[in-house]
Amino acid sequence: MSADAAAAAATAASSTAATPSAFEGALAQGIAGVISQPIIELDMRVVAVQSTQAELMKEMDKLTAELQQILAAVDPPPLESILTRLAAVRKRLIAVNAILKAVSERLDRTFSMAASATGRSTLRSAARNSVGAG
Repeated sequence: MSADAAAAAATAASSTAATPSAFEGALAQGIAGVISQPIIELDMRVVAVQSTQAELMKEMDKLTAELQQILAAVDPPPLESILTRLAAVRKRLIAVNAILKAVSERLDRTFSMAASATGRSTLRSAARNSVGAG
């Protein structure tokens, strides 16, 4: 092998050795470019959540102070009747949710039977879309 051929081989080896590091650098820059904007947005949202949490804590402190004043009052408001009504409303809400669940299960069975009878699988989704739109 001549000296020129050896020098050319060494130059080719060094350029191919430089290519992976240049590729890695470009890849790293590309990944950083893709990821940097969502990370910045996420960071801004975290800061916003922290700010909102601080405001929430202030409001909770105010509410706690107000509740302590109410509890310290000589003649507290009649909470028993309000609690009784809330318990009654809760029971009715549970009953309504049970009825809605049963109706939903019946509709699912009905649409399933209709879909198997007609060979259509989109009947239920079409009905849900029309109910949601109305």
